[in-house]
Amino acid sequence: QREGVLFALRAGRCLLADEMGLGKTIQAIAAAELYRRELGIGSVMIICPTSLKYQWRSEIRKFTDSPVSVIEGPMHKRREQYLNDENFYKVITYNIVARDYAYINQSRPDLIILDEAQRIKNWDTKIARAVKRLEAPYRIALTGTPLENKLEDLYSIVQFLDQHLLGPLYLLLHRHQVKDEAGAVRGYRRLDEINEKLKHVMIRRRKREVLKQLPERIDQHLLVPMTPSQMELHNSYESDVAQLVAKWRRLGFLKEQDRQRLLSCLNLMRMSCDSTYLVDQHTRHDTKISELFYILEERLAEPEEKVVIFSQWERMTRIVSQELEEREVEYAYLHGGVPSTKRGELLDRFREDDNCRVFLSTDAGGLGLNLQKAALVINLDIPWNPAVLEQRIARIFRLGQKRQVQVINLISEGTIEHRMLSTLKFKSSLADAVLDAVEDSVFMSDRKFRDFMENLEKVATPAEPSEAVEVGSDSDLEVPQGAPATAPEEEAPVTAEDWREEEPEPVKEPSAPSPRQPKGEPLGAGGGSPRELISQGVSFLGRLAQTLADEKATQQLVNEITEKDESTGQTYLKIPVESDEVVRNAVKLLGGLLGRL
Repeated sequence: QREGVLFALRAGRCLLADEMGLGKTIQAIAAAELYRRELGIGSVMIICPTSLKYQWRSEIRKFTDSPVSVIEGPMHKRREQYLNDENFYKVITYNIVARDYAYINQSRPDLIILDEAQRIKNWDTKIARAVKRLEAPYRIALTGTPLENKLEDLYSIVQFLDQHLLGPLYLLLHRHQVKDEAGAVRGYRRLDEINEKLKHVMIRRRKREVLKQLPERIDQHLLVPMTPSQMELHNSYESDVAQLVAKWRRLGFLKEQDRQRLLSCLNLMRMSCDSTYLVDQHTRHDTKISELFYILEERLAEPEEKVVIFSQWERMTRIVSQELEEREVEYAYLHGGVPSTKRGELLDRFREDDNCRVFLSTDAGGLGLNLQKAALVINLDIPWNPAVLEQRIARIFRLGQKRQVQVINLISEGTIEHRMLSTLKFKSSLADAVLDAVEDSVFMSDRKFRDFMENLEKVATPAEPSEAVEVGSDSDLEVPQGAPATAPEEEAPVTAEDWREEEPEPVKEPSAPSPRQPKGEPLGAGGGSPRELISQGVSFLGRLAQTLADEKATQQLVNEITEKDESTGQTYLKIPVESDEVVRNAVKLLGGLLGRL
């Protein structure tokens, strides 16, 4: 931490990218105090997520005697604070920067501290653009995950510090991206050059580098069998996904309506892994809840133990909260509906009240909160993005933790969750290469939507038995008694930006499927005996007739194979084919038929 503070002082503008749990907040506060003592700065503006503004105030009061204020309330009140508040520290949140950036600049901060700086990774958002328009001679960006999905994430954060350091984005991508023959990004190269440019503005330490100061961490995947009702619900949406994948393979594209339906079905599959209540809000069939309380019963038998429980779904945390109340277990409950003014009280209660044994949270509590009074975190479900999972775990696995940390991930056996285990491994390779100079080049498995769909078959639909995917040491994978011990299927990773993190809209009945082309060679391709070709043709015509008998399905088919030119009003036929050769053969065949008439 001393090294990080001195680095910030020397750099003037820096990215403090230590892994989560290594004390970036205290380093930033210490750096600000050192800036004031050595450089004579007079004001610091801290920008952070809403859930962390009071924690920043608490940490500043804990470690310094400097005055601090949180700027909040209606616009006229905030304007008054910006222009007349003389406190050394001022804390604001990301969601007001776009509206207030002019007043922030009028307040003339000497140092801006950007907490959870990955919030500006998407350079074209209003918040990111507003943050980069702020004026201050000294700047510190804090994030444990500056690069989550792609190189552009890091570029946007570095722009906040020095807009010229990495040069124009198009040149950066041209030099470092690796593309396939279709122009899709496959990976990145020459990452050592980027690391060299960043070494004067970025400092990053890994937990493994300070293991002597950190406790041991144990991660476990606990496989939990689902009820028949859960599996039936899961498989019904799995079937819908399979139909959409088959439709994509047949047509070569999916319309926006089908893409939305696909993403909704994927989330509904994941929700059914937790409980049927998450999907229909009427029935409740689940096994994770009983498994959770089996663990809690054992852990909470020790009077000083506390536990942190995470779920992505608010409905799942609602079920847990009801069960905790029935068992008279005191708990703190954080979700997106809790006002920011109340979150500090929840945190203080969990830390200071010995009777408060459980901290229950959605991913609203995944950023920045210090929950190391607990040594066990239970994830009722796992997110697509491994960075989100690590943010959860870092609430207890952080500098200052004096006990062994245990992480338990509850995984529904034989489901999309089970097959997701290997997707949590691929993204960290890119982050390692750029941030930690582990390797010079790294290749990703996804190729935008095309590869997304190909990988989806492995993640979201059942496959033939394959070799088990590695999920850690044998001791990491535990199967409850009576559960089938099947291994997860091997899969290629899928990017988190392709998946939704919010709860989907209520379940909609799937629309009637379009006529499906038989598996095997595409229509018009060579190969196959005449008998097989005739059989395929008869089968196709039969399904086509069935579709044309349904008015709704017929209209859907027409919509999929036609396209209207908005400028001319003309309608065109659009049928995907394998190649130009198929069209030429069809034209020749038609010409031959016409010549015989």
